[in-house]
Amino acid sequence: MRSAAVAANGMNNAELELLKARVGQLEAEAKMNDRSVKTYRLFAEYEEEPEQSIARVGLGVDLPLFNRYEEKKRLAKVRARQKALEAESLQRMQRTKLEALERRLHALMRHHEALKRQRRKQAELLALFTEGYETAQTSLLDLIQAQNGLIETKRKLLQIRYLNDLYHIQIDYLQGTDR
Repeated sequence: MRSAAVAANGMNNAELELLKARVGQLEAEAKMNDRSVKTYRLFAEYEEEPEQSIARVGLGVDLPLFNRYEEKKRLAKVRARQKALEAESLQRMQRTKLEALERRLHALMRHHEALKRQRRKQAELLALFTEGYETAQTSLLDLIQAQNGLIETKRKLLQIRYLNDLYHIQIDYLQGTDR
């Protein structure tokens, strides 16, 4: 069983990265909605009259004196701040989950060590009962109970290994690492 190595700064999982990217997108959207010129029109005309020729060239610019995009800009800033707060909240929640998983993992490892000691003792007991059965000093029922105890302990050890692997998968996901 491997132990948990929880990184202090290692919170780079997919959910968190997605929220951070969305914050950046909304901030960029807010910058786009500033007081810059959004559209312009370039035109040229030519008129021919009997006594004169008239050529006109012009440029039409929408001046952002009364910015109708100000509301969009504010809304984008509010949404960016909201996403930043969501990312911060998610990071705190995941850090808490990570710490809880680490505590569970340490408890699981202590339980695993206790079960390994129990398995060694039960294997010794089974050897003694087998020897006693061969010399007709113990009953078959005692031998079968010792075997069942050993099998049950091995089953519990496998369960603990499964939980250990499951916790490590969750820790790796929360940290954003691949092992």
